[in-house]
Parts: sequence; structure tokens; C-alpha cells
Amino acid sequence: MNGIDAKLGARGVTNYTLEIVPTDQIKEHKVVGSCDDGKNIISYVKEIKGKKAT
Repeated sequence: MNGIDAKLGARGVTNYTLEIVPTDQIKEHKVVGSCDDGKNIISYVKEIKGKKAT
């Protein structure tokens, strides 16, 4: 996830959380990567004043 974090930071993106979510639980996640041979996705969640956006 460090590589994804670095890419987002280079684009000036701040106040976000990266989460690892099983692929069968993907709902309205913004997918920014995958891991564990595609069993999980890495999702991006924007935060607003320290809270996750809904």
C-alpha cells in the first residue's frame, strides 16, 4: 500500500484512508489496487475533517 499512498500524495491528495476489503464485500468502494492474488482489493476512502465521507 506504500506505493499507492505515494502516488496519491504525489497528486496532492490528502485526508484519505486506504482499506483492504475482501473482493466479495465490494460495494461502493473506489478500488485503487488489489492484493493476495486478487482475493482482496485496496479501497480509497476520502475523509472530511477526520471522519470518513459517506
